[in-house]
Amino acid sequence: MGLLITFFVFTGGYIPWIIGHNLSCGKNYSQCVDCEGNPEMSVTFLTFKRCPALDFEWGAGGVAYVTCCPGCGRPDLNWASI
Repeated sequence: MGLLITFFVFTGGYIPWIIGHNLSCGKNYSQCVDCEGNPEMSVTFLTFKRCPALDFEWGAGGVAYVTCCPGCGRPDLNWASI
């Protein structure tokens, strides 16, 4: 019997925001330092959820996400947790 590793990786879609420093909307996008005006890096590329087989979580029950700048495509890794 093999070991089943469950690591949920999703492409595109939406980020299931848990908390953020901008409490008015709960979103926590980084800003692109390469583009003029420092736009939000709001294009969702990947989201990662917990891996029970490896006993690893992104924070306390959180998710990690890679977003990209809509202008230049620069990626950014961040996470949100409870």
